[in-house]
Amino acid sequence: MLLERFVLHIHAGRLLVWRAQAWKVVREREFLAHAEGYAAFAEWLGRHKRALFYALADLPEESFQWEEVPAVRGKDRQQLIQRKLAQHFYATPFALAESRGRSGSGRKDERLLLMALSSSAHLEPWLASLRENRAPLVGLYSVPQLCERLAPTSEPHLLILRTAAGLRQSFFLEGKLRFSRLTPLLRGDMQEAAEIAAQETDKIFQYLVAQHWISRDQALTTRILAHSAELEAYHRFCLDSPVIHYEFFSLRDVALRLGYSPREAIESDALLAYLLLRKTPAAQFAPPPFRQAFRLWQVRRGLQGSAVVSLLACALFATKQALEIAELQPTLETLAAQSQSNLERRAQMLKQLPASSLSGAELKVFLGRFEDLERSALGPAPLWTQISRSFDAFPEITLERLEWSLIDPQQGTQGRAELPSGMDKGAAAQAILTCRLPLAMAYDRRRQLTLVNDFVGHLSRAERTHAQILSPPVDTESGKTMKSGDDRVAPEAPRFTVRVIKSL
Repeated sequence: MLLERFVLHIHAGRLLVWRAQAWKVVREREFLAHAEGYAAFAEWLGRHKRALFYALADLPEESFQWEEVPAVRGKDRQQLIQRKLAQHFYATPFALAESRGRSGSGRKDERLLLMALSSSAHLEPWLASLRENRAPLVGLYSVPQLCERLAPTSEPHLLILRTAAGLRQSFFLEGKLRFSRLTPLLRGDMQEAAEIAAQETDKIFQYLVAQHWISRDQALTTRILAHSAELEAYHRFCLDSPVIHYEFFSLRDVALRLGYSPREAIESDALLAYLLLRKTPAAQFAPPPFRQAFRLWQVRRGLQGSAVVSLLACALFATKQALEIAELQPTLETLAAQSQSNLERRAQMLKQLPASSLSGAELKVFLGRFEDLERSALGPAPLWTQISRSFDAFPEITLERLEWSLIDPQQGTQGRAELPSGMDKGAAAQAILTCRLPLAMAYDRRRQLTLVNDFVGHLSRAERTHAQILSPPVDTESGKTMKSGDDRVAPEAPRFTVRVIKSL
């Protein structure tokens, strides 16, 4: 379902609804500014809760102020702008500021155009209905924001456009809006519009000279946009003078240049609604509370977009996996055929072997025993290599006696008991080392224990090797009795015994 978009064109006494349709807009409804009109508008909103709404104000109560402020950024700039808006437009919440660049001299302050919709009485009833019905309001905009695209030029000029609300006059300097005003028409005919256009142009010229925006001897270019049939009336009343130069443009030609080409006669209000939908201005007048529903709509659309992207990513990944599986399918079939062929060859080879009385489990035990015999065939050579390296690292220790043996795990519990806990229960080589320390260490028991512990630690450092002290050089049992005559006994070199086991 396509998203519906509506432009709510707010005048002083009514509201016109324009609906976006392809590359044009069509008039949908009209509501008058009274109790019945507000109720009908609320009821109409209830039937279009999924649509987006753009409010376009065309009111005579507008204010424009020109300010130059220090060039700051971030929160400081926002706070400065809010103070300026509150200072000039304290009676209305519908105000905004548009940057007009930097000044060309001095400290190069930022130039701001402050705009406000002065009378909120024409706006709040319609906006309150939008808020109560939780209709997503994209923003509140004014007609002067859109007039800049009707006759773009960098030269100073005054643009006059007749709308349903009256005669709109907007002044542009360097291609940017400076101010705008709306003059209501009492009779509403073309002769009245042409007369007021000539009168207001003279007044605006005097105002621009007083503001020093143009010089007194400079002619003010005034561009009038109207239907071809209405231009004749403007030609009669809007005559060139030394200070005012008129240029006339067909509204249909301007609409075609902007890409709007309806079949029926074009209305200026319809063209403004089209411009608002085609390229919505970045700045708008509505305070945040009136746009809360639109923010929620943006969040929902963002979540939906993320879900769609995730779904597409999953679909692409699944497609990629399916293609890879399809590419690998021939390879898998080939491997399966080779595996089946190997199984058949194995079965044939087993049939050709002589019959054996051993079962599969017994044969497995036999092969395990054979592997253990192969490992034990290495003998004590790996253990002797490790012992030799340790004696090289500790030259103070002398080897007096070495008893070695092989531990066979198949010899019952007696063979298994000799292996320390945590070691592999396979075949292992064992050595009992009887060692002697230097005689000079006979009375230095702390040094004896330290040296022996370091020696045992070096033996245990090798992979799959365990070493333990069977007999330390110092008897550390607290129950031994010391004799008074021990000091007169001749000292002997300390001795100790170490057991080393290495898994094969």
